[in-house]
Amino acid sequence: MLALLLLVACGEVPAPQGADGEGGRFGPDEIPTESSAPPTSSTTDATTGAGWVGWEDVRESTADTPGAAWSCSYVWQTTGVPVTATDCPDCVFVFDVTFTFDDWEYSHDDGTCGHTTGDDLGETLNQQARLALVTDYLGYGPWLMVAEAGAYVGLAPATYKGGRLFYADGARDVYVGGLYTSYYRAGEAEIDR
Repeated sequence: MLALLLLVACGEVPAPQGADGEGGRFGPDEIPTESSAPPTSSTTDATTGAGWVGWEDVRESTADTPGAAWSCSYVWQTTGVPVTATDCPDCVFVFDVTFTFDDWEYSHDDGTCGHTTGDDLGETLNQQARLALVTDYLGYGPWLMVAEAGAYVGLAPATYKGGRLFYADGARDVYVGGLYTSYYRAGEAEIDR
C-alpha cells in the first residue's frame, strides 16, 4: 500500500552518518525548500473546511563516484482531509493524504531507477497514506509520521508554523557495495485544520 513511500524509516530514527567521506545526512541548507511543482489544487472537508494541499519530491542517485547528479526525481501533488485518530494521542494533527503522481510533468528518470514510463510509475505511485505530526519523536524534535502496520513510524523531520508544514530527510554519497548512493525526500503542505 505504501509502495510510494520509497524511503520510509522502519520505525527507528535514522542515525546521522559521519562527515569522513563515507556519506552523511543532508544539512538544512542542502535540501530544497521549494518545489518546481507548487500546490495546484485543494481538498477540504466539506463540514469543517479543513484540508491539506501540497507536494512531495523524492530523488535518488547511484554512481561510481560521489557527488553525482540526481538519476531520478519523482514529484506528487498531495491533498488530504483531517481525521480523528484515537491511536495517536500525541499527534498535533492527522490527515489521510492522497499522492497523485505528476505524470512526468516535473518528474524524471534516466532509466537507472527502475521506472521508464509514466504509465507504470503513475499507476503504482498514485497512493494514499495516513500522515501525522508529532512535536517530539524520540528526542529528535518534530517529525512527520506515517501510519504503517498499526503504528506510526518516523518519515522525516518536520517544521510546522503558520499553517505551513515542511518536511525533509536524506543522505548523500553513502558508500554501499562499491557505489555511492544519495537520496532525499522533501515535501510541503498548506494545512487548514
